[in-house]
Parts: sequence; C-alpha cells; structure tokens
Amino acid sequence: MAAIETLLDGLADPVGLAWHDDALWIADRADRRVVRFTPALGELVTVTTLVGDRPGGLAWTSTGLAVTAAGTRAVVEWTGESGLLGRSDLGAAASGALAGVVEAGSGGPWYVVDEGAPLYGPMTSRQPGRIVLVTPEGDARIVADELESPAAIALGPDGRVVFVAERAAGRITSFQLGGDGELTGRRTWCVVPPGPRAHASGPTGLAIGADGSMWCTDTIGARLVAIAPDGSIIGDLAIDGEPTACCLAGDDESVLLVATRPVGVGSSRRRDGRVVVVALDEAGLSRPPVAANAPPG
Repeated sequence: MAAIETLLDGLADPVGLAWHDDALWIADRADRRVVRFTPALGELVTVTTLVGDRPGGLAWTSTGLAVTAAGTRAVVEWTGESGLLGRSDLGAAASGALAGVVEAGSGGPWYVVDEGAPLYGPMTSRQPGRIVLVTPEGDARIVADELESPAAIALGPDGRVVFVAERAAGRITSFQLGGDGELTGRRTWCVVPPGPRAHASGPTGLAIGADGSMWCTDTIGARLVAIAPDGSIIGDLAIDGEPTACCLAGDDESVLLVATRPVGVGSSRRRDGRVVVVALDEAGLSRPPVAANAPPG
C-alpha cells in the first residue's frame, strides 16, 4: 500500500481516535457525536450524541468507552447497552475544556486532561492545564498542574508511566504512577522541534506501541512525528491540514490511523475532516530496535 491513504472522509472535526474490536471509534467534536467506522463493512454509525456538549476525547477502558464532555467538564461512559452513564463531574478540579482520557490498568482510575483556558485567548484569562484523576467511584482530584495547553494522554506499555502532549510547549512530558494514583517524577520526555514549514510545533495526539515507540500528531507543523523508545526523534511525515489525533491499528502495529481537518476550521460545520492510514514501514516511521539503556515507559 501507499505510505498514506484516506480511510474515511466527511467528518466535521475529528479530535479523538481509538481502535477496538476491529473498528475505529472517533470523537467528532463539531458534530457533538461519537461515531464507529468498521472498515471491513465500510459502515459508519453514530454511537451516541452529547446533547448540549461536545466530545473532547475518548478511550476504551475495562468497562466501556470513556468519553470526555469538553464543555460541561464531565466524563461519561458508553456501555453499548444502556447508553451514556455518568462517571464524574470534575467540578472545581478542572478549569477548562476536557480533552484526552486514559485508564491506568483494568479497573483502575482514569486520568483526564484539562486543557486550561483557551490557548489563543487574552493573556489575563489563561489558566494552566491539568491532569485530573477520576476514581471508579467518580471522585476527582488534581494530580498534575501547570501544563501548557495539554491535549492527549497515553499510558506506557509497562503501565507505570503516563505521557501527556503539551501543545503550547512543543513537548511530551512523562510522569511515574504512584501506588495511590499520584503522578511523580515529572520530566520532559521529548521536545518536538518545529517542522520545516512552521515556526513552532504543536503536539496533540499520542499513540504508543508495545515496545515504547511513540507517534504524535503535530497540528502546527502539519505532520506526524515518530519517536523512539528513548525519546529521540526518528522522523516525520507531512499530513495535509491539521492532524489532531492518532492511534495504532492491527495486531502487528504496522499501521497508524491519523485524524486531520482543514486548517482553521476546527469549530466549523464543514465536513472536510478525514482519517488517513499511514503504513509505518513505507513511510519510514517504523520503530527502531529498543536501546539497551532506554528508559522505562
């Protein structure tokens, strides 16, 4: 196959992707809905609609599909049988729109990204982003703050490290998971340098392979960036528009799915958003051998 091909088009504003049960699950923000696309059937189905809100991100957990309700600052769960169930209203624990979510182990807490105040709003109105822990009982507390427009969040393959993409800082930050769910050992895992056509980088989506290799979407640089398990940059691939999210698909992790939208129309009602398939080997973005001294994660 070619290095990059279109899998699905006609989306409004795809901002979150997850591969589960041979299907692609998409948070389509401007359409206020979560959709499922089954490639084998060519079938696109609306799974649920967030009435009065919009999805900011999604992730499959041990009990269902977790969806962040960006505006009302809540996390809800879709079980496939009883529709959307409330998990938690983050309340004072969040100050801005919610984005990515990830579960820490089967039945464990969820870590939710709070973007803070809008990146391009007045300087006086900006608030730093946070990571909020949500327990199975629905309680919420802040476990990391002072993040610069965080977007995606992902768990390392050993289940002990959390990674978050800080869009405004052009970096990916890592945390160690403590026994009580606290995040410790904060450090810059990787600085994403600006692409050849941009003055800065804006990492948004994250995907992590079984060996710790990582891929991130760079919205500002209009590209996909591949990162080795030790945090070094492998290479990149230009993506038309603004790539917003990515996820691995297939048992051998040789294919990456990337959501993208036209530049500057993230909140419009146009349906020019797409999901493209990137064949990592053909694109030169497949993982290198894991270094003997590679940090855990």
